[in-house]
Amino acid sequence: MIMKGKIKEIKNGGVFGFIEGEDGKRYFYHISKAEKKGWKKRDLQLGMMLEFIPEKTPKGLGVKEFISEKTRLASSQSAEDSVIENRNLLRYDSNDRNFYLFLNKPYHVLEHGNMYSQKGSGDAGFSLSTRFSKDNQFKALKDFDFKGIDCSAITKKQRANIESLFSKANTKTLLFKPDWRMTLGLGGASVFETDITLHHIYGVPYIPATSVKGVVRSYIIQEQFDNDEAKAILDKNFCDAFGCSKEHEIHTKDENGKLIKNKKPSWYGQEYEARKIKYYDRKGAIYFFDALPTDSNEIEVSMDIMNVHYKDYYDASKKKDGTYQAGSVKPPADWSSPTIINFLTVEKTTFQFLLASKDGIINALKIGDKLIEEWFNEALTNHGIGAKTAVGYGYMEE
Repeated sequence: MIMKGKIKEIKNGGVFGFIEGEDGKRYFYHISKAEKKGWKKRDLQLGMMLEFIPEKTPKGLGVKEFISEKTRLASSQSAEDSVIENRNLLRYDSNDRNFYLFLNKPYHVLEHGNMYSQKGSGDAGFSLSTRFSKDNQFKALKDFDFKGIDCSAITKKQRANIESLFSKANTKTLLFKPDWRMTLGLGGASVFETDITLHHIYGVPYIPATSVKGVVRSYIIQEQFDNDEAKAILDKNFCDAFGCSKEHEIHTKDENGKLIKNKKPSWYGQEYEARKIKYYDRKGAIYFFDALPTDSNEIEVSMDIMNVHYKDYYDASKKKDGTYQAGSVKPPADWSSPTIINFLTVEKTTFQFLLASKDGIINALKIGDKLIEEWFNEALTNHGIGAKTAVGYGYMEE
């Protein structure tokens, strides 16, 4: 029996994958079957329509033989088939979709789902409906399937590239996942009230390198230097790790809290004097990189809410002197209607964090009595990362 199907997954660089048959079932294929019909690994693409003979094996359903030859398929595919094939690539229930585009951009497709409301025909015929409507209860976003993105291959490539630049000995790979929920980029620019940080190419949740570095740096200042940045920037090891700018160096305070300008750190010593540099910028020796999900199957986006319970009370008008205008205050009461604001969180997702240095300093440099890796672990587990850490979000576990 000859069956038609569409390639839904490509694994191990194209060596094998899965085809979704017209019966809705998944069939395993190996590239060796396709090569007999003239196909190469680079020729097989996600969403491509093929004909094949299915078979049952002890391990499940598979492809016994490819019917479609490369030359015949290319010459016989009609313009209409091409349109349908390209259109199917953008269906919201397809593994090929990009979550960033799905969330923020209206797809121009005929098979619109709960995320869209049809108003007419043509390009202007589809509009993005409320993301968190009561009707669909967030189902379209909650059930999003990230399997079209090979996170395992992406993180392996990222690690290999960094190790080739810094050497494996000077690179640290750390894996963490939220012990509950994490919210990223809550206040970012979005067409909705709230936002979530998504990779602009892959569409997956990720943690920018600047956020990672900022959290670790802030935690060290808090724990090692009594939350006083002025003390931190006068510490040589701290500046070796994170860098210090001339603006930091001249904004120091004495023991009474009085601002002391033009005071250079004592550890500059002869190098500082010999070069006759008034202020000295220093680049940090530790490099931080974007943290990416390691497994597409693990990624889970969940909806959460924050409530303003007494909006009328908080919205009372104030005069210039800070007092409330007469009659504007409505006391909070049990019958007040809460204002519900929805936002997205990330759960159960393991992220790959990477640190590196050029000269081995990552394995030797200590701030206080701890290496950077130790400070990093403490910052993510004890301080958390992302928004709303004060109420329990963003705490990580290994």
